[in-house]
Amino acid sequence: MKNKIYTSAVLVFLFLCFSCNTPKTADNKETGKTAPANTDSAAALLSKKSKDTILSVENHPEKRYDEIGENLWLNESLGELKQGLTIKKVIELLGEPEKKSKLEMDQADGANHQQLNYTKKGIEIDAVEQPGAGIIVSMITIASPCSLKTKKNIGIGSTAEEVKSAYADAIDPAETNADAIIAGSVYGGIIFSLKNNKVQTIFIGAAGE
Repeated sequence: MKNKIYTSAVLVFLFLCFSCNTPKTADNKETGKTAPANTDSAAALLSKKSKDTILSVENHPEKRYDEIGENLWLNESLGELKQGLTIKKVIELLGEPEKKSKLEMDQADGANHQQLNYTKKGIEIDAVEQPGAGIIVSMITIASPCSLKTKKNIGIGSTAEEVKSAYADAIDPAETNADAIIAGSVYGGIIFSLKNNKVQTIFIGAAGE
């Protein structure tokens, strides 16, 4: 009987020692365990990006960036240009574009799209045909020499710090680095491309499907 008790005690002691010495990962989980299904966490995504990442994931609250981006897409503007504006109104504002494509179906969404390029003004517009509304602005891209600005006074040449300050509540840190700041998400929102810490282009719309 004493031998059995002694043997059990030894086994328990060895088990405890093994458990205490099991290697841990940086986030205090045992190695070898399966990662959660959502492996594309903000921290994981950020680790794949530039070391010059602009925002810190740890200090940013979890948000629904798709919803934030959709709201920006629908309500943000560059000067008087915005989503939903008719092509007729665009031409009233900017004149005839240097280039205008034919209305053709886009395989990505099945809708008929048309591109208007104002090269000298630094403006590109993607328009979509909507039943009952005609052909309306869907997405907008601006670059130099365009002087239009967003509702929060961000334009070409604005600094990354100015963008962060203006759109702090909408910026997704996991999709932001030294080359671009995304307010919302790639599926809808604003993308500020950067060079030398300054805005080079501004895109309002959906870059991904």
